[in-house]
Amino acid sequence: MRKIFLLLMMMCFCTGARAQNDSENDIVIQYCLVMYNVRDEAILLDMHSDKRYFIVDENGKNIVFNSSIDLLNYFGERGWEYIELFSDRKMQGTMPCYLLRKKGRKGDDWMDGIKTKSLY
Repeated sequence: MRKIFLLLMMMCFCTGARAQNDSENDIVIQYCLVMYNVRDEAILLDMHSDKRYFIVDENGKNIVFNSSIDLLNYFGERGWEYIELFSDRKMQGTMPCYLLRKKGRKGDDWMDGIKTKSLY
């Protein structure tokens, strides 16, 4: 009896069921680079396109965060996940750069909840 029970338990653990639907193939990951521009006291957003954006509030003014944790919480509340922190030394001093990612489906609005103003 014990052997039968053990055999049934092993079968339950080894057997996995996976339902596949068409939408699983639509999941994509979008990466974004968030930089704190000390000179302009602004947050720059690089979505790997030809443009960079400032993050602004409803009135079009640059959002200033009290700390890097506030910045990460702001993006985290909008579905972005922290990946890595590094420094960009192109400008005087160093510019903290946060690499973030967001999982979603093709056609999703990646910037949902984030207002931007084009830098150029």
